Amino acid sequence: GFTLKTVPVRAGEAYVRDEDFVAAWDAQVGLALITWVSSLTSKRVDLAALAAHARTTGSLVAVDITQGAGILPFNLREIPFDFVCGSTLKWLCGAPGSGLGYVAPHLLTSAVTPCVRGWFSQADPFNWNLDAFSYAPDARRFDTGTPSLLPFVASKPGFDWLLSQPPGKLRAHNLSL
Repeated sequence: GFTLKTVPVRAGEAYVRDEDFVAAWDAQVGLALITWVSSLTSKRVDLAALAAHARTTGSLVAVDITQGAGILPFNLREIPFDFVCGSTLKWLCGAPGSGLGYVAPHLLTSAVTPCVRGWFSQADPFNWNLDAFSYAPDARRFDTGTPSLLPFVASKPGFDWLLSQPPGKLRAHNLSL
């Protein structure tokens, strides 16, 4: 019952300003999708301000953190969101085919049901009786097929290297470039 609504970019500008996004975001918005850092312009939105606005509208919020994760601080305890997604490519130094997803715990225990189901989306992935299928009570409910572990194994050296860097070093190097 929802309609996709996009916020237009002002004439002569390369990105949507936060204030334009907020002006177009009312209580009719069921889900707002926020791109934290634009891959084309490096424009970073004010996550705290947008999260605060979401609380006034009652909208669910999904944040794509791909372009900022690993180089900018991001903390769900400080600024909570309903959904977070991203790629482990870019600053996380991961391999293609791996990604990350987060669903707020309060949504996992409510009526959030995936659109598709698979063997690994049930509490017992080896339950062959489809008449007795029930979704796992946690994030596993979103596993739709046999997990592909190779991209995650291939990403570990990059993660290890990233985590061995002194805090702020990569950001300082990035800004110097």
